[in-house]
Amino acid sequence: MSTRQLSRLDISPEIRERLRRCGFLTARDVLTATPLDLQEIADISFTAAHELIQIVCAQTVPPFVTALSLLHRDRNETLGISSGLPTLDDVFGGGLPIGTIIELVGGAGVGKSQFCATAAAREAMPKTQGGRGGSVIYIDAERKFSALRLAEIMNSLAARFALPSTVDYNMVVNQSIPDEAQIPAALARVTVLNPRSSDELLDVVQNLDSTVLRVGARLVILDSIAALARADFAYRGGGVVRGLDGGLELG
Repeated sequence: MSTRQLSRLDISPEIRERLRRCGFLTARDVLTATPLDLQEIADISFTAAHELIQIVCAQTVPPFVTALSLLHRDRNETLGISSGLPTLDDVFGGGLPIGTIIELVGGAGVGKSQFCATAAAREAMPKTQGGRGGSVIYIDAERKFSALRLAEIMNSLAARFALPSTVDYNMVVNQSIPDEAQIPAALARVTVLNPRSSDELLDVVQNLDSTVLRVGARLVILDSIAALARADFAYRGGGVVRGLDGGLELG
């Protein structure tokens, strides 16, 4: 963690540039310096230098945990995130496995984005309503994310858990549910990022670790990894030519 580039940390661009000019490029460079060193190098006050060290620490040093918290975490994460498809959950041994990368592949319109939205809803909804109560980062490269659709999925999930098992769910799915106030709170746990180009997407990915720490995300969704490449690049004569704002031939 100490080798993380300062360019990937959430610190003042002006201070970052001053540090760069003096060869301070990583978190280790800052953490091994004294406040007096940083005061002189970055031309900031002693208090600001001390705060800079604390900021870098907060973004790079793993937090302390207790054995009890690890026990609770292991119990809570024995099962993965439910996909909403029992057969698929069985294939994965109890849901989408924690700590893994899953790639969805399929033609247009087969339901990949719907699957992503459902996974986001099931992570963000409280445990009492079929979720895990966690935070989500949703990278919307397709520019098609619908907060309304996500709310509908959450409402459907909440209604499903609010009804007795003997009630016909399809008859009442659109009715008001007792605990519907939970849905805005669940929506607030979903952070949506909207990169507009492949370069912006690269920046998002390179800074993803600090973003995850900042919002406490337990699920990261990228929909989709190919969307911006399709928009930024065109294939011509067997080569690859950058879009109108580029002009660099990679053929």
